[in-house]
Amino acid sequence: MVHDGRTKDGLMMLEKAAKGFENHLLEFAQNESLRALYHATIGELDEADRLVEMPERVGLETRHFRLEMICSLVRALISLKAGEVDSATKVLDVVLAKATDSHSQHFVIYSREALAVAAWKQKDREETTDQLRSSDRLRRTLKMAYTGWDQLRLAELRKRP
Repeated sequence: MVHDGRTKDGLMMLEKAAKGFENHLLEFAQNESLRALYHATIGELDEADRLVEMPERVGLETRHFRLEMICSLVRALISLKAGEVDSATKVLDVVLAKATDSHSQHFVIYSREALAVAAWKQKDREETTDQLRSSDRLRRTLKMAYTGWDQLRLAELRKRP
């Protein structure tokens, strides 16, 4: 069978190549989103904003859950670091709801920890404590230790009086 000058085998080969390209694009987008998350965490907001644009587009196009969640966390951290706590909290509430609905325990933990930072910035000590307790309880259930990366993300909470 011939279509537009291409054989059936040729079309199948192009289809396989396209799937391979999609996998590489997703992998690249996830790596870029993690780089953006790092830059947002350390307060390099312009760089985080620049890096997250492409992964966000890929996440929207592919509806890739992990990529969408990481990009949302990046946006929330950018807002938090920029002092836009209400905006960050709205994004984090959505992340938490999606993570809970999909039983994505790790994103539940990360969103609760970010919500704790947001609550701390709003001087809501009770909410800060509640979010951290919930996060810690889930970490213990999963036997998920705190890493250096976790400590970096939660550094603001160590500065409390």
